[in-house]
Amino acid sequence: MSGICSLSGKSFMSASDPLLGKRDQTVSSRTIHAEHESPERVFPTPSTHEALSESGRLAVQKGKSRYVSSTIWNVLANDVEEMQDVLDSSTSEDESEDAEATNSRFQGFLFGITSPCRSLRRFCPPADKACYLIKTYEENVAPLLPILHWPTVRGLLMDIIQHGRAADKVVKTLMFAIYHAAAVSLPADECHRELGVARDVLLTKFRFAVQQAIAEADLLSTQSTVLLQAVVLFLMTVRREDNTRFVWSMTSMVVRIGQYLGLHRDGDQFGLTSFNTEMRRRLWWHILLLDMRSSEEHGTDRQISEGTYSTKLPSNVNDECLYPEMTEPVQPQIGFTEMTFCLIRCEVAIVLNRVTSAISSSSSDQATHESLEQIGKEISDQIQHKYTSFCDESIPFQKVCVLISRLLLANLWIHIYFRRSASHLTLQNISAKSRDKLFHLSLEVIQISFSLESSIYTHRWSWLFHANAHWSYVAFLLSELCFRPTNTFADEAWKAVDLVQNKWHLTQRNGKRGMLWRPLQRLLRRATIIRSQTRGLREHNGKELSLPALAGTATNRYTELGLLETTDQGAVSLAACAAEGEDASYLTFSQPDLIDINHQVLASPMGFSEFESIALMANWNFL
Repeated sequence: MSGICSLSGKSFMSASDPLLGKRDQTVSSRTIHAEHESPERVFPTPSTHEALSESGRLAVQKGKSRYVSSTIWNVLANDVEEMQDVLDSSTSEDESEDAEATNSRFQGFLFGITSPCRSLRRFCPPADKACYLIKTYEENVAPLLPILHWPTVRGLLMDIIQHGRAADKVVKTLMFAIYHAAAVSLPADECHRELGVARDVLLTKFRFAVQQAIAEADLLSTQSTVLLQAVVLFLMTVRREDNTRFVWSMTSMVVRIGQYLGLHRDGDQFGLTSFNTEMRRRLWWHILLLDMRSSEEHGTDRQISEGTYSTKLPSNVNDECLYPEMTEPVQPQIGFTEMTFCLIRCEVAIVLNRVTSAISSSSSDQATHESLEQIGKEISDQIQHKYTSFCDESIPFQKVCVLISRLLLANLWIHIYFRRSASHLTLQNISAKSRDKLFHLSLEVIQISFSLESSIYTHRWSWLFHANAHWSYVAFLLSELCFRPTNTFADEAWKAVDLVQNKWHLTQRNGKRGMLWRPLQRLLRRATIIRSQTRGLREHNGKELSLPALAGTATNRYTELGLLETTDQGAVSLAACAAEGEDASYLTFSQPDLIDINHQVLASPMGFSEFESIALMANWNFL
C-alpha cells in the first residue's frame, strides 16, 4: 500500500523534506459531496434545488449551499436561474491559479501564516501511519464528535490511501483535520511509540497543515458544508491545546458561515433529502456547542441564542441507518445509538440557554427560582427516560454517557443556584442551603470529571474531558474550605483538590486560566493555611472541632474554631503567611464581612473577592 503523499526514504514529519512544486493531481470528491446532495437522483431538473421557507430561501447544488433571507428576495425575481447565479458567484475566482494563490496568501493572515507552503505533501503520513490515525479517529474522536457520516468519509479516505492519490482542496482539509484530531486524542507515549514522532511535534505539524489547507480552500468565500465540517472539527479539537483566543475568534466566523449556508434553518423546511438534512443538523448543533463553550471560556455573550435558529436536533440513529442516496425519512431509534452522547449534550445545551434567559429576564426572584427548579427536574427526568435508562454501564462508552449526563446535570443545577444569586451582583446573597448544594455539586463535578479522565476504561476519550475547564468548581470549593476546613465534607473536598492539583495544573501560571491564575492561587494558599492552622489547633485541644455548616454567631464561629477572644481566623492566617514570608494583605477581613440572613450571622468565606473574580471570568459550562 503506497503512501498518500509520502516521499520515499523520508520521514513524513521530517523538516528536511524538500518542497514539491508539482501540482497535486486532484481525485474527484464526488463520494463525499454525495453526503450533501446527489443532484442526479434527488433533483433531476433543474440542477439547482431552490426552496422557500417563511424565513428565507436555500439553494443547494453538489455540496454547495447558500441561504438568503426572504427580505431580500421579496424584491428580487423568483427564477431558479438567479439562485444558480448566487451559487456560481464565487466560482470565477477559482478559475485562475493566480487568484487561488492570492486568496491563499490573503486568508493565511487568519492563522498568522506569512509565507504559505507551496505544497502540503510533506505533511501527509505514509499509508500505514495514515491508517493508524484513521483508526484512532474512529475509536477516540468519532464517538464524541459525530459531525461526519463516518462510513462515507472513511470510505473516501481509504480509497485515497490505497490508490496513493491526492485529494482536492476541501477533502485535503478534512483529511488533515481528522489527522490532527486523532493526534490530539493520543497520549504522548502512544503517539511516539506508534508514529515515531513526539506528540507536540506532530500536533504542530498537523495544525499548520490544517490551517494552510483551510486558507487554500478559501474558507471566507466557501459554500461547502464539507469544508465547514473540517473547520468545526479542527476547532473542537485544537481548543484542548490552545491557550489563546484563537478558537473563540474563529468560532464567530464559523457561526456566520453556517448562517450563510443556511444551517440555522432545518432542512425539512426546504424539502432537502433526509441524509442531507441529518448532516446539516449535526453540523449546526456542533457549531452551537462550540459557540457556547468558547463564549463561556472568555466571558462573552453567545452568538447563537434561542429563537435565532429552527434546526432540529439530529435524529437518534446509528450511521449505518443513513446513506447519501436514501430517499425515505429517517426513523429515530429508541435506545442507545452512536448519537446518544451528542444528543445528551445538545438537550442540556437547550436547557442551559433557557435557564440563562429566565434568570436575565425574570423580575420575580421567587418565580424564577421555582421555574428553574422545575426546568431542572424536567430535564433530569427527560435525560434518564430518553437516554441513560438504555445505557449498559458494563460497556465503557455507554458508561461514559451515563457519567457525562450526571456531570452536565450537576453543572445545570450549579447554573440554577449560582447564576440566580450572581444576577444580584454578589455571591453573599446565596443562602446557606444553596451554598451547601453548590458545595456538593461542585464536588460531584470534580470527582466525576477526574474519574472520566483517569479511568482505564475511559482513557481513550479523556482528551475531550481534559479540554473542559474545571477550575471554576475548584475555586468554589476552595472559597468554602476557607470557612469549613475540618468537617467531613471538607475532608472529602480536600481529597478531590489534592487529586486534581497536578493533573489540572492548578499551580501553573500559564494555561487557559490566564488572568484567573492569581486569584485561584490566593484561594488555594489561603485554604491550605487555614486548614493547617485548624488542624494544629485541633491537635492542641485534643479533640475534634465541631464546625457549623455555614451559619452561627460571630463569637461562636471563632470559639468553635479554637480561636480565643483575643484572636481571629484572619490573625492566624496572617501570622502563618508572615512566617512563610508571603504577602498576606489579602487575608484580612473585618466585622462588615458578617451579614445577617434570616436573623443569623453568616460569615462570608474568606476568598469571596477572589472567587467572585473567578466566577465572572471562568467557565461554568461543561458542554
